[in-house]
Amino acid sequence: NDEDWKECPDYITAGENSCYFNTSYTSIWIPYCVKLANKDEVFDEKCFSVDEIVLPDPPVHLNWTLLNTSQTGIHGDIQVRWDPPPTADVQKGWITLEYELQYKEVNETKWKELEPRLSTMVPLYSLKMGRDYEIRVRSRQRTSEKFGEFSEILYVSFTQAGIEFVHCAEGMRT
Repeated sequence: NDEDWKECPDYITAGENSCYFNTSYTSIWIPYCVKLANKDEVFDEKCFSVDEIVLPDPPVHLNWTLLNTSQTGIHGDIQVRWDPPPTADVQKGWITLEYELQYKEVNETKWKELEPRLSTMVPLYSLKMGRDYEIRVRSRQRTSEKFGEFSEILYVSFTQAGIEFVHCAEGMRT
């Protein structure tokens, strides 16, 4: 309704030619509309809900476990795990996050990415032994196009001696 429109609460915080409003002025799951107008002339109007535009924080507690090494000792398979962002209420089901894992060798510039998935653990197969890798993960709401920021980088070091030691330690426990 035309009588429900409110003036922008803050024209200063976000800089020139902007309107800033935060959690003090909004609530999740409620649709909002904003319009750019000059008296009776409307130049643009956009409607959204807060859950569509808020990006999740990065996943936390990334770690990895060795799954397998090839018989030749040239490749290794690992399982990467992480926790959802603490600020995302995924336990109660308010939002469902989808995760994208990216990895690369430390000296490479281009990241390889896996298809987004709902799981908080992902296997990475056929990593080269004797190499160091960087892994990062980001998330988005399943209904969103945009991902949030990446997690801190997880470093995976595949030194030959280290892998052999891990094998020995696991073998001794059985």
